[in-house]
Amino acid sequence: MNRIQNYALKTVAGILMAGSFSIGSASANNLDAVIEGIMSDRELIIVERGPSNIGDAVMLVLENGRELHISKDGNYLIAGPIYKIENGTLVDQSADRMAHLRIAKLESLDSSIAIKYEAVEEKHNIYIFTDVTCGYCKKFHAKELNKLLSNGISVNYIPYVAANYGRNYDLNDYVWCSDNPAETLTLAKNNKTGTLKTCKSKALRQGKEIGKMFGVRGTPNIAFANGDLVKGYKSAQYIINKLNNQ
Repeated sequence: MNRIQNYALKTVAGILMAGSFSIGSASANNLDAVIEGIMSDRELIIVERGPSNIGDAVMLVLENGRELHISKDGNYLIAGPIYKIENGTLVDQSADRMAHLRIAKLESLDSSIAIKYEAVEEKHNIYIFTDVTCGYCKKFHAKELNKLLSNGISVNYIPYVAANYGRNYDLNDYVWCSDNPAETLTLAKNNKTGTLKTCKSKALRQGKEIGKMFGVRGTPNIAFANGDLVKGYKSAQYIINKLNNQ
């Protein structure tokens, strides 16, 4: 089995595991009714509707950034991005759309969501989805942050905590609720915390919502002002090179 076949099987398996859609009494010949039935059944919100890359199908973009592609007759639905096979390589046809979505979101980002470490002579901003208990997030903060700041790259941390409860959540909430979040974040990433005073900060909920929209599944993930998203730990030099090549 080649790489593309293996990927395709995993993608189909993921879609099947998501469950089936019930559209009630909506007519398959009435596309609008079919779409309305799907949305109401799963309580989904459409933020964009347009042509799909597959024939005459329609693409629906959901509030969380995910795509649905539905045939014009309303009989077939594919969940997820569409990939074009070019010279044996999979090319994500939704990459440009996702980049524009990320750019718009970053440009309108509420400053209360991100904890910013500002470079003295700021040239660039990057946005890092983080969890103060994440090992690689701690390593990045300790080894790469100051290198970035000294090269004119400001770092904006956005919280992304998998569970909405438990000690991990409370530690992140403690940081974002503090009077000096940047100082508290540095202390927390060095395992130095006092009594956990929490406030159920809206930043944790909003950060997670933004992360899901961006396609974040873990931490750290790095978002750039041009809409690119890089997953996992990256060195300061990697980030500097990437910014210089944009």
